[in-house]
Amino acid sequence: MCILILVPCEKSKNPSGGGQFIPPIGNLQMMRNILHTLVQNAPPLSGIPPNNNGILNGMAVLTPAYALYNGGFFKRAGSAIQNVVTGKLNNPGIHILIVSSFYGLIQINEGIKNYEMDLHDNGLPGVNTIGDYWHSQNIHNELANYVNNNSITNIWSLLSQPCHNLFKPYWNAHPPNIWCCQVFQDRAGRATAYRRGEWLDYLLRHNQGHLFNTYPLPSPQQVGNLVYDYRSC
Repeated sequence: MCILILVPCEKSKNPSGGGQFIPPIGNLQMMRNILHTLVQNAPPLSGIPPNNNGILNGMAVLTPAYALYNGGFFKRAGSAIQNVVTGKLNNPGIHILIVSSFYGLIQINEGIKNYEMDLHDNGLPGVNTIGDYWHSQNIHNELANYVNNNSITNIWSLLSQPCHNLFKPYWNAHPPNIWCCQVFQDRAGRATAYRRGEWLDYLLRHNQGHLFNTYPLPSPQQVGNLVYDYRSC
């Protein structure tokens, strides 16, 4: 039995290099290569320093995905996520993927470069927004294939709604034996990412069994010192 946790990328990053890296899943590298070319030919995006010095620079440093982001979510959960990779909290049944505007789906121990873009950014040749690009590439199929190939039974989404909706075709038609749940902390306001990170940090460290429940859980749920709402995907 395996579970998948989808976590958000963040604008705040710290490219530092180092690490042993694994290749992307499925067809993601091909999709990234196409988007790379589109960004190169989109001056509003290619002129942004983190893009020009990062993803568009062949010599830019690669940083483990779990170590690149340092916004609210990863400040709270990054250490626990790293320990899933390094073995201190290792559980072979726990899979974590980062959802990124440039990289699509990222395994947490992939090596990635610095960048700055949002799903709503536009100006790409031939498509409207970054989000539209990923929809046109049917990124939901990459999620479906990952779930099938890794015998995933539970999916936890800690994503913002725009990121979560990248996979809407899958949410609407996933097999009935796959349980999907979005986690909300509606009372957090601007601290929502931090509070979702707190949820993940607590469960990875103290109650991994909660992640493996195979039935819809009552909502709201108390996790650690906070109360969270669970909604079906």
